[in-house]
Amino acid sequence: MRLAALPRRLGLPLCLLALGCGATFVDPTGRQESLETTQKKYTELVRWGDLQRASAYVDPELREEFLVVAERLGDLRMSDFEIGEIQYAGEDEVTVVVTYRAWSQTTLVESQLRETQDWTREKGLKNVWTVRTDLPAVVAAHGPARF
Repeated sequence: MRLAALPRRLGLPLCLLALGCGATFVDPTGRQESLETTQKKYTELVRWGDLQRASAYVDPELREEFLVVAERLGDLRMSDFEIGEIQYAGEDEVTVVVTYRAWSQTTLVESQLRETQDWTREKGLKNVWTVRTDLPAVVAAHGPARF
């Protein structure tokens, strides 16, 4: 009789354990979701070569330098990208490394460009993120001569 009662006694704790394992992370401020949405939109705009629109996400101090990148790209096109792990350095600072697959229309040579994106959530504004990017330096290092 004792063995027959064992499953009933374990039933509630096992059920609660199963529910706990299925629980997902809840972000009541929407910080993570807004970051992921903003970061992906920016990265997609860079991938499609729409640096003018992508510049809206760039830290205002770096925006002008970022827009110079468009001139340096020349016939370089990006065919794909991969977003690396998102590394949180606090609630308002995040680093993401993105790898783009790029190719030259002239030489048809493909290469990879690796951009480090340092995202910061603006103080006093709800979930507005801006990026400090090393894309200008990456493009300069992988100029048209390397493709």
